[in-house]
Amino acid sequence: METTNPRKAGALIINNLSMFNEAAILLEQQIEVKVFEIIEEIINDWIKENGWEGSAEWLNGEENIWMSPREWYLFEEDQLHIAMFGFGYEHENSFSYNIADLCNCGQSRLGFYFAKGDGIKKSFWKKYSISEKEYLDKLEFFGFKKTDDVEFPWFIPVILDNIKLASAYENDDFDDVMQPLHEALDTLLKAKYLFDPIVKEISTAVK
Repeated sequence: METTNPRKAGALIINNLSMFNEAAILLEQQIEVKVFEIIEEIINDWIKENGWEGSAEWLNGEENIWMSPREWYLFEEDQLHIAMFGFGYEHENSFSYNIADLCNCGQSRLGFYFAKGDGIKKSFWKKYSISEKEYLDKLEFFGFKKTDDVEFPWFIPVILDNIKLASAYENDDFDDVMQPLHEALDTLLKAKYLFDPIVKEISTAVK
């Protein structure tokens, strides 16, 4: 989302600098921290409950959330994955607050993406992940969006309602507002069977 008149917007901010400064500090140091602490907890619990590998560490500049079924290992003893699901930006060139992107009010969106694991070379991934085309309609049915990035070919957004989030923050009750996150995680589990053949094909070629 771009400001249509940056000069007027800038003047408005300067005229109310104290308020905007306090808002920015509150947003960065308290609101985003609280929201992403809960997101980390939900994802880490989900990973454990489903017996997957992964971790959720977004705060303190980490921005590192990933998960992968154990059967997507290339070699289990090396703990290298062929593919994984990560959590990040739909478009990297976002200067918005994370929470704005999370609520679809920023310059990008946050969500999960299907991506190359650290166990294979880019050349193998580019060659074999193209076979996913036959699953195009089914993946779109689950809510996945095709991207232009070969390494991160499929993205499913997680969009929180900012009005519900405001109420959740005020009342310290995040169960309802986090339902889109739970639903997206469940979708990864349901759609896994569509990605399994791609992973298997790559695994066979590499081995």
